[in-house]
Amino acid sequence: DYSGPPESGGWDGGRPRLRGEGYDRPMTIDKARQIYVHSRVPHERARALLMMGKLREKQGNRLGARKAYEQVIREFPDQKRIVQQARQRLKQLFWEKKQKQKRRQRR
Repeated sequence: DYSGPPESGGWDGGRPRLRGEGYDRPMTIDKARQIYVHSRVPHERARALLMMGKLREKQGNRLGARKAYEQVIREFPDQKRIVQQARQRLKQLFWEKKQKQKRRQRR
């Protein structure tokens, strides 16, 4: 189902690998977790963790998303682009929380 960049060979012992800027197939939290746990490639692990955060956000699980983004930053500081995306998502979550608080105060 999943293929990786040419240099990765696409598969690692039968486990799916990520590819490119986006994901080629719909990703689920379970698939992302599987990649995070089984991959030996730090870039793939970081991307899978970032995807878990995004998927949790879509589910409305802001706390779970925040924890995933913070974990990306903590565990993979050398993955600059992925860490930057995690930080952007954290900023967005923080901004949305502030906006929600302001709306509550107006009521």
